[in-house]
Amino acid sequence: MKSFTAVLAVLGLSAAAHSAQILFASGTFTVSNGKIASQPMQFATYDLGSLNPALTGQTWAGIFGDQGQFQFVFDPGNVTAYDSDAPNSYGTPVSGTFDWAINNVQSNQVVDSLFRGTAQGLTVPGDTGLLTDGGIHWYYGTNVTALSSWGLTDTITLKLSLPNYSGQGTTTQYEGEFYFNRVENGAPVPEPVTVALGALGLAAAVRRRVRR
Repeated sequence: MKSFTAVLAVLGLSAAAHSAQILFASGTFTVSNGKIASQPMQFATYDLGSLNPALTGQTWAGIFGDQGQFQFVFDPGNVTAYDSDAPNSYGTPVSGTFDWAINNVQSNQVVDSLFRGTAQGLTVPGDTGLLTDGGIHWYYGTNVTALSSWGLTDTITLKLSLPNYSGQGTTTQYEGEFYFNRVENGAPVPEPVTVALGALGLAAAVRRRVRR
């Protein structure tokens, strides 16, 4: 890393600005004809205390459970989201159609769509921008937690990379990870490394000018 940053400093280059990304979940995703479906996802063990002190010691895996019952579906304009309307019951459809959802699935039926929303773009392999409706839809009831109260933006990035194997025809399986972006005072937080690299590049440029 030191040699890399030194090269950037000498060249006066800096990485493009990105928001600090928080790992949310990972899994295996099947891409076929513009649709994406995951096998059961694994939630991350990131300590959420850095986002909200009230969440110190809690993790995504601890909050949502890591029992292999949450799955991702992506089919623009054709996804139905569900809300659970009673304890231990399966969900009922939400009005309207969606591009994607992260569902709590039990006994092959959707109990609740934890996250749902529209897609901002799709590149496979690459990044898929998922625009949420800004909330976490908890199992049972109408209670919704605003992502902003946890210091998160209303977007999720799904990064697909390195196929596990190439299937027949147009179906391919990828490894993938979901990321949230942090937000403070209404603006995304720059990645510390990016800021540092940018500062080094600027400093190198200033030194060159001074030497002239």
